[in-house]
Amino acid sequence: MQAAIDPQLQQVLRDVAAVEADSRNWKLPEPERRRLVSELSAQRMPARRIAGMRRTDACVGGPGREIPLRLYRSARAPERPRLMPYFHGGGWVVGSIATHDTLCAELAERTGYLVASVHYRRAPENPHPAPHQDCWDAMGWLLRHAAQLGADGARPMALGGDSAGAHLALGCALRAEREAPGRVDRMLLFYPALDPDLASPSVGAHGDGPGLTRAAMQYYWQALLGGAAPAQADPLALPLQWPAAQRLPAAVLVTAETDLLRDEGEAYARRLAAAGARVAHWRAAGMIHGFARMLAASTAARRHVHRACRELVGLVPDGGR
Repeated sequence: MQAAIDPQLQQVLRDVAAVEADSRNWKLPEPERRRLVSELSAQRMPARRIAGMRRTDACVGGPGREIPLRLYRSARAPERPRLMPYFHGGGWVVGSIATHDTLCAELAERTGYLVASVHYRRAPENPHPAPHQDCWDAMGWLLRHAAQLGADGARPMALGGDSAGAHLALGCALRAEREAPGRVDRMLLFYPALDPDLASPSVGAHGDGPGLTRAAMQYYWQALLGGAAPAQADPLALPLQWPAAQRLPAAVLVTAETDLLRDEGEAYARRLAAAGARVAHWRAAGMIHGFARMLAASTAARRHVHRACRELVGLVPDGGR
């Protein structure tokens, strides 16, 4: 039986489909067409105004590149909040600080953390390891400048992301475990992209959508890996190739009922738990891929995001704000 999609998200799907239809007439290279569809679709979504939310834009400088950041600080945050870099989804190709602004503000409001939305270099122009390296460098910059930002750099940070961004968060968490143990103690992962083979039952059930399709994910994985076959790719980009017993931080991992990535995310939640990580996981009923950034359009999506924030704060014993 086909799962029922939240009616409020069905309107979002219609709006995206309208922009996608218009884009057939645009004379743009494929990555640029997809990016413009993403930005225009996001502009059609309602936004939520949070009183007292402070946004500060910054840039991390590096040789030949800059990494834009947007910092979100709630009026209810403690004097020295915990840091949470957040990596946006979009198949490593699309998505931006703008498309995820409402979500990141909500995360800051509900956790009390200083959330830093990171805009990394995108594929296919910048395949792996460029997106990962930007996220890693942004983490380091935030730690070095925590005092100036009014954050607590001594406490372990949280890492967050959705879809491709959740994949990047996992890569940074793995690297932190190897190079700076104890620096990250929790992760917030919405419907992570993990398996370039796209062979799970949920891919068969939802490969034609709603929203994200198997064809789109094939394109995105090829873009990230620079056209390389997964067998020849850097293992850092392929979480399913990491040792099954690899210890990673505690995680909140939320999957969506009608999402082709559902089963790979749920299998990974079980794998994290088997390796000894504390894991809070649930399947969000009636939700589609991308629902977290649609929270202002859907009451049910907003409830799931709020639950994720509560679970994240309480995930590790020292928790709190």
